[in-house]
This record gives sequence, structure tokens and C-alpha cells, in this order.
Amino acid sequence: MSRFNRRKLAALGVAGLIAFGFALAEAPAGNAATTAPDCGATVRKADGTAWRCSFADYFDGTKLSTARWKVVTSNDADYRSRKDCFVNSSKNVSVSGGILRLTTRRTAPFSCGTGMNKYTATGTSGMVSTMGRFFQTYGRFEMKAKWPYTKQIGLQGAFWLWPEGASGMTWPVSGELDIAEWFSKYPDRAIPYLHTASSILNPSGATNNYCILKNPADWHTYTLTWTKSRILIQYDGKTCLDAGGGSPYDKPFNVSLTQAWGVKKNAPTTSTPFPSTMQVSYVRVWK
Repeated sequence: MSRFNRRKLAALGVAGLIAFGFALAEAPAGNAATTAPDCGATVRKADGTAWRCSFADYFDGTKLSTARWKVVTSNDADYRSRKDCFVNSSKNVSVSGGILRLTTRRTAPFSCGTGMNKYTATGTSGMVSTMGRFFQTYGRFEMKAKWPYTKQIGLQGAFWLWPEGASGMTWPVSGELDIAEWFSKYPDRAIPYLHTASSILNPSGATNNYCILKNPADWHTYTLTWTKSRILIQYDGKTCLDAGGGSPYDKPFNVSLTQAWGVKKNAPTTSTPFPSTMQVSYVRVWK
């Protein structure tokens, strides 16, 4: 089964690969977030001790918090093999009523990217990350979200972690941790994937293609519990993937949310519903 982020990075031209470099943890100097995060009710680890809240966004107000998130655009990397363009527009990334909305659209052809990375796009998409704002090694990461459910192929969303400062040139050795990806080609489930140097050759321990959701268009929680020895991914509290830890998952990663066009066998057709929106109620992280 195809994977959003593997295809995403494979699509980046070798000479033009740029680190998605998502960065920062625990309110370092220069972080505009000055209040302590609130993750709500106490959540306890397996040993009974409490997790400590390190990041939380409930998307209050009418604008995305630039203290917590960066809108990622196609100018941040070489996306010449895609047909959509990641843009910083309120039509694609918006906040209202306590909800973050990431929207992908079909448009008239236009020029996307700059310089050698310029290409013709026929759609726009939305992506945000904690690049330059938050990163963390180990912890509990959780999102509550709705996918833009359809049985028509062409849509792809993701809740995923990327190693701070890493370049696509070192992928998948550097690692990538996909907590939940939703492909409209497989509309009744979300799919995790642990990208490592060995996962391409032996994917059996890196993914689970059968984590069925009762209704993907309804609110669900997607949770990662990440320790030195274990990576546990759960959807609505039910285990989807339980794998060992260790390298490359032993360094700081940060958080990304993406709603985009699908690619290859999940590429849009004339029947793909546009615009389509992924809705996120909150993102919370503990350590």
C-alpha cells in the first residue's frame, strides 16, 4: 500500500531536497508562546506516573498561532512531481470555531515554486508544522480530527512526525513517523508507517493496513506513545501498531498536519470532490 510521506519525499528532486527541519521544544528563547500548555485531564504512563504537558493547541481564535505553527509551502522544497501546490492562504489553512481546517482544492493551472523548483500546478493544498517552534524526543502525541471522507480516489491526509533538522537526502535513514495517514483509495481506515532504512524491504513491522475506523468523517483520536523501547500507535484507544523503539527514533521530532492531493494510484480524477477539508480539533503533546 502506498505511503504519503515516502512518495512525498521521493518526489523531491535529489538536487533540490531541503530539510523540512521541523524544530523546537519546551519554549526556548524566541518562542512567542509564553503561557504553559494545558493538555486537560491528567494522563498517566504505564508505570502510573503522570505525563507532563509540553504542547497544546485547541485552535481558539480566528488565526493560526504562529508561535506554534508554520504554514509549509511548496517553496520550502522541490515538489515538481506533484500536481498540487502547498500554499499559505486562508483558503487552504484557516482557524475558526475551535477548528483548524486544512483544505485541498482544484484550480486553473498556475506556476508553483521558484527557480529550478518551479512547476505547473492545478490545485492547492494545506500543510502546517511546528518547524522552528517545537520538537521533542519521546512522549505522547495526540490529534483529534475528521478526515474529508469520500469513496472517490484522489485525497490524502496525514498526522506525522519528522526529525528536527533532517534533510530528505538522508531519508529514510533519518526516520519518519507517520501516526495516521488517510487515503481516499482506502477510505474506511487510517494507516501508520514507521519509515526507516529497513522498513522498505521489510514493512511487516512498520505498518498496519487494517486499522478500520467506524466513520472516518467523524471525530477520532490518533495517539502515539513513544519511548526508548516502544512505539505504540492507537486510534480511539485501540492499538493499531506496537513496535520497538531505538534508532532512528531516538532524537527530536516535530509535528506536521497535511491535507493534499493523492498521487500515483490515488491521484485525483474528475470525480474527486474538491474542495475537501481535514478538520482538527486539537493537537496535544506530553513528555
